[in-house]
Amino acid sequence: MPALVAVVFLVVPLVALVLATPWSSFLDDLRTPEVRAALGLSLRTSLATVGLCALVGTPLAWVLARVEFRGRGLVRALVTVPLVLPPSSRASPSSRRSGAAVSSAHPCGTRPA
Repeated sequence: MPALVAVVFLVVPLVALVLATPWSSFLDDLRTPEVRAALGLSLRTSLATVGLCALVGTPLAWVLARVEFRGRGLVRALVTVPLVLPPSSRASPSSRRSGAAVSSAHPCGTRPA
């Protein structure tokens, strides 16, 4: 039963998103400069994240698994914190600092120009 609840929580939003998408103008919307810029930024950001995780995370994981050192528990805790905190709790303070405002009334939380 818990697995069914989890599937519903994952599938229902995806189905709603697919049903709400204006498919008739989808390809035209993908060609707009704003969408292309957003997709490019997402691609660059994700590639930079993967590279940084590979460069820093792999050696750090090796050290944490094989080397005993003072403060190892603290380092493990610091590495684990981003995994257990929900993304909304991490993004909220940083978006307040940067002055970013997100509106739920528009697609992708964007504000009209």
